Amino acid sequence: MSQPQLLLLDEPSSGLSPIAIRHVRDTLLEVRKAGMAILLVEQNVPLAVEMSQRCYLLNRGLVEASKATSDLMQDPVLADAYLGHAGEASASRQAKTDDHLKEDEMSEGPVMSGAEPFFLRGNDTGVLLSHGFTGTTQSMRYLGEALHRLGYTVSAPRLKGHGISAAAMAKSSARDWIASLEDAFHELRPQCSKVFVGGLSMGGALALYMAGKHAGAFAGVFPINAVIHVDSPDLAGLAFDRNAPPVIPGVGSDVKDPATKELAYPEVPVPAIKELFALIAVTRELLPRVTCPALVIHSREDHVVPPGNGKTIVSHIGASRAELLWLDNSFHVATIDNDKDRIVAEVHGFIQSVLAS
Repeated sequence: MSQPQLLLLDEPSSGLSPIAIRHVRDTLLEVRKAGMAILLVEQNVPLAVEMSQRCYLLNRGLVEASKATSDLMQDPVLADAYLGHAGEASASRQAKTDDHLKEDEMSEGPVMSGAEPFFLRGNDTGVLLSHGFTGTTQSMRYLGEALHRLGYTVSAPRLKGHGISAAAMAKSSARDWIASLEDAFHELRPQCSKVFVGGLSMGGALALYMAGKHAGAFAGVFPINAVIHVDSPDLAGLAFDRNAPPVIPGVGSDVKDPATKELAYPEVPVPAIKELFALIAVTRELLPRVTCPALVIHSREDHVVPPGNGKTIVSHIGASRAELLWLDNSFHVATIDNDKDRIVAEVHGFIQSVLAS
């Protein structure tokens, strides 16, 4: 077929990372510009709204509404029920995402293999995951893929400055890391009726920050070996030391399983230390505003983050339901360690119990 007139696509963005979705979007725009008709079945609301001239809204296989996309976006009832207001903001959000991605590609350098962000489409319960300080999404992939197999839609962004080089991380800030997670949340939220957030180490602090800063936006939070206090005067002393070295030995791959290794920087860029301390200090102040149910998971033997962090979080959190789960057979990077399957089971049980309440 040399001159096709119609392109049929069934969820072309499913399971793709945000960068890959952008490439799909750009290709579809070129196809549409060339004059070819496109029939797109898609759960990615921003993508569907931007591509289409006419929308058909389906509910359990039945057409609930059929309108020109421009008219649909002006219908407050349908937009709220089916689009989550994504139609109104899709163009501006996509442009903003594109700008961030292009800026990252130009300024940070190539992403390490295995450190790419991932997005796994499932049902309408979303799970937002964050990796930790100097780490990568590799530490969250086992948990993310397992939760996806259980039916959830999972998003795990790459925090800016991570998965590139220590030099790239030295140029990033706590504000950048938060923005990476917030951008992923804004992409995930319109596609899900409820969203849970979790993370490892500094990613656990980021999850708590998100739950406190955006109270009411999350159905639950599950920090894993989260850091709220470092208890290291030596590390704190480097934060504002003008004579400090550019890097110090890394803190990655604290894993009990000898067959497993974390993909992380071998060194810590010293400029990022003050950003870490700023983030955890702010998050600590926000703990009373974390009112959604919380499952706090911590390893009894953690050589990076003092295990007392788990008790601190539970005792200061504002949620009426805050559980502390101890892991007995893993070190710091527990999501890829001996207790990784237990974490999957406990997080799944936690989510299901919240959904049923």
